[in-house]
This record gives sequence, structure tokens and C-alpha cells, in this order.
Amino acid sequence: MTIGIWILGDQLHPNQAALARLRGHQDPAHTPILMVESLAWVKRRNYHQQKIALVWSAMRHFAQDLQQQGYPVTYQETDHFTEALHSWAERQALDQIQLVTPADLPFRERVQQLAAQL
Repeated sequence: MTIGIWILGDQLHPNQAALARLRGHQDPAHTPILMVESLAWVKRRNYHQQKIALVWSAMRHFAQDLQQQGYPVTYQETDHFTEALHSWAERQALDQIQLVTPADLPFRERVQQLAAQL
């Protein structure tokens, strides 16, 4: 079974639950990871531009750290999460996608919608 991990911008910790759950059970080289910068999402919310710059910078650095640890990371800059998630899951032939429950309630609801579509 191929399990992929979708890491959100507020979950940038090497021991976050989705990574920790697979550590020791699945080789990092066989654990695809997705990280997405969504322009549409930040336009929909009232985020300060400096905050977005910091979050996206932190995401890019975390992606590099994971790549150095042997994880195959797909980092996408896109308009919508949906397109990125669907195409990534298809390319990786994933059986399951895991992520830590989003802290942001509107985004948690969006993730539930995406899960229903997948």
C-alpha cells in the first residue's frame, strides 16, 4: 500500500503526527510528500502579506530538509489545492493520503470536501 503525506504550512515539524506515524514502518524514499502554496486560498482569507511570505519561506525550507532526509517531496505553487492534490495522488498511485487535522476550521472543512471528492 502506498501512503502519501500532505503537509500544511502550519505543520512544519519533523515529528508531526503524519510523519511520525510512518517513521519506522515505511522507508522515507517510498513516502511521497506534498506541500502546496495556494494563491486562491490566501486571496480568500485576510492574511498579512508578510505572514504569507514567512509561511511559504518556512514551507520551502522544510521541504528541502525533508528531501535531504530522503523523502520524495512534491512542492507545488498553484491556484487551487484541489488540482495539485488530485494530480499528485494520481501520479504517485496512492492508496491513502494522510495529514494532520488542520487547526484552521475553514481549512478543515475544505479538506473534508476534498476527501469526499477523492
